[in-house]
Amino acid sequence: MDGRHAAYVRSVDVGSGAIVVDVIQFLTGEAAKQASVADGNGDDVPNDYYIRNVNPRLRTLALAADANVTVLDAVDPARSVRADVPALANLVSHSPVTPYWLTVSGGRVVKVEQQYLP
Repeated sequence: MDGRHAAYVRSVDVGSGAIVVDVIQFLTGEAAKQASVADGNGDDVPNDYYIRNVNPRLRTLALAADANVTVLDAVDPARSVRADVPALANLVSHSPVTPYWLTVSGGRVVKVEQQYLP
């Protein structure tokens, strides 16, 4: 599973270093339109993105304690700011349906980036 993946982060356990995710497809442009049409939603894709969640299976992954975490700024959500794993855990506990990009290397999540949605 090494690579960069879009997912909803369902929970973060700081103590055990585990992150529970629901992998999604975050599509833009023509791929977003095609997926929307295939799913019976037409080709009008607001803000040029479409999220598919065709498999609700949750996955538990190891999260590096020193993972590079960026989240959306509370004042200007179009801007990202650095955060730590405990801050991510707190954010996720209040907003579990925000998309994130996870970078997995060597079987561990080493980078977590919150996705801005206009």
